Amino acid sequence: STTKRRSNEPTMHTKNLPPLEDPAISGLTLSLTSAQSEIKILTERLSTTTQTLTTQLETSQEEVTRVTTKFGKIREALMGERAKAEAAEDKAVRAETLVGKGAFNEGCTRVLHLT
Repeated sequence: STTKRRSNEPTMHTKNLPPLEDPAISGLTLSLTSAQSEIKILTERLSTTTQTLTTQLETSQEEVTRVTTKFGKIREALMGERAKAEAAEDKAVRAETLVGKGAFNEGCTRVLHLT
């Protein structure tokens, strides 16, 4: 036959436990509560720090993209100017050569040199 146990009767597992009013149990309960509070605070700090670092990372990545794009444009402009300078130098060399021969080539020079 099955008999129901009253809730205040000790079970086989709780017979050897000290009463809940025991100072050791109260101290351990307080220590556990304190540790749980500390874990909650640290978890909140970790969450805040993670959000801050994520925001900083996104900002840094945007800055890298902006600087890379700007550098690319500057490099392209520099290469374009370098090509123009080389073309101008070649044109000047050809013009000097034509000047020495007394010839006129409208594509290379605008000045007529007579010999």
